[in-house]
Amino acid sequence: EKEGDRRIRSSHSSQPQPPQQTATMITIVTLQAQTNEHEDEGSSEQSQQPGMGLHIKTLWLVFCTIVFQGWINISYNWKHADSSPRPPTSPPDADSILPHVNHRITTSPVSGRRFLATVMSLPQDSTRRQRFFQQWNEAWPELNIVLQPTFKNHANLRGYGVLAGTVSAIFAALQFAQQQHDFDYLLLMEDDAIPFDNTAWPTTKAINATTSTMIDNDLDRMLDQVEARNGGALFLGAHGIISPQQHQLENQQVSNGTISELLFGFGNYAWLVHRKHLTGLYQHYVDDLSRKTNTANPPDWGNHFFFARNKIPEFVATPLLVDHNSPYSNTMQRTRTALTAKKWEGEREWWRFPPYEGSQSLLKHLGHVQ
Repeated sequence: EKEGDRRIRSSHSSQPQPPQQTATMITIVTLQAQTNEHEDEGSSEQSQQPGMGLHIKTLWLVFCTIVFQGWINISYNWKHADSSPRPPTSPPDADSILPHVNHRITTSPVSGRRFLATVMSLPQDSTRRQRFFQQWNEAWPELNIVLQPTFKNHANLRGYGVLAGTVSAIFAALQFAQQQHDFDYLLLMEDDAIPFDNTAWPTTKAINATTSTMIDNDLDRMLDQVEARNGGALFLGAHGIISPQQHQLENQQVSNGTISELLFGFGNYAWLVHRKHLTGLYQHYVDDLSRKTNTANPPDWGNHFFFARNKIPEFVATPLLVDHNSPYSNTMQRTRTALTAKKWEGEREWWRFPPYEGSQSLLKHLGHVQ
């Protein structure tokens, strides 16, 4: 099987399916009637009279079965008539493509927030993964990051592999929640996401040795602000960012641990989404996968469309907490030195880089401007 030829089917399997028993029950009843009829062949005319009664009983059973099944279907349709998103009961492609991770909770010792964390990575990128886990173990050693395998897609389906991995990771998180495991945020990362130096994370390493109190950290402080503004997602890193606060930030001193409203940004290499939005985002992404088009597949487009369409605020870390450091882009399938955005890597102050050309048309497409 060639790389990139695997596909995820539509999202219909993510919805609960109505019972499909009518045909089976009718078949069983009919076969039983036919068996009884064969047993009656060659008998006297007196023995044929009960057979006639059996036919009537058979027809009556079939009629009752159809009525009962119809009542079940009506009840089902009434129960599921609302259009609110529901947690999926099966992955978009249960018999192929990607395994689903077994999430583990990490709890912040400062705020008590509960995190799930996963990293998307190609099987052959062992060097990237080694550096990734080493850097995160130094920054936040208690963070339980699970590996979500993905695959390298064809160039004409840009982002398809990482989007498939994202769908699988979100599905696993929803299944985790259905098993009575509660959590607050899912942290989605790629294996070239590296925490910046001089950033503070919710780790027990940050305990003040003199007072035995926990030192405040950037992530919890940012999430306090996100929740106060009913935000659905926090991007720890991004580039080509469009924010209404950009010009304001250019003329002031920015301290760690603040956030800015995000209208659009490229890069899904490190971001948090609140649990209550995972079902809707999952269904949105599965729809993107089913279209298999170049413009729809990059997940760093799909999430902004989802949040904008549902009027859910997004925010970006200001300054950034996570860097993106890789010489080669698996999504674009070319070295990053050939990309005009190369200059933003290694820089936390995202507001010092203007949005890309065409940003205004993106905002119109997202519905942020008329």
